[in-house]
Amino acid sequence: MSTRKKILTIGAIAVIAAVLTFGIVNAVTARQHATSSTAAVTSPATITTGGPRETVTMPALPPVTITATVTVAPPAPPAAASIGEGIYKVGDAIPAGRYKTEGASSCYYARLKNDSGDFSAIIANNNLTGPGSTTVKAGEFFEISGSCKWTVVK
Repeated sequence: MSTRKKILTIGAIAVIAAVLTFGIVNAVTARQHATSSTAAVTSPATITTGGPRETVTMPALPPVTITATVTVAPPAPPAAASIGEGIYKVGDAIPAGRYKTEGASSCYYARLKNDSGDFSAIIANNNLTGPGSTTVKAGEFFEISGSCKWTVVK
């Protein structure tokens, strides 16, 4: 094998090692948000071939920078055991889905387009005195007032 071919082989091996190291480090340290990392290979490399002993020393490689961005989707909002009075953003504060209540002497709910407080933001609403249910979608707001508790139906 010619010296030039050996040097090119060593360079390719160094780049592959850097890529593998970069991948392993990122797999171990992955977070739940976007991350960026950089790996550089700048050291001289020495290789000893098989057969009659021959050592080829390659001069330092020019810096090789490998950059990657890993984006991990945020986790789904936790399912609430039960929710009471308040205004909740569906998909952030509570998961989307069907909710039910056993009702109470005072139980108002509203599905809202936004949390502006405007009458025009109401998609649907009701005053319950007994059991009831409604389905809320991601991006809506779910307003509850009174003494009733709502649970998501699985």
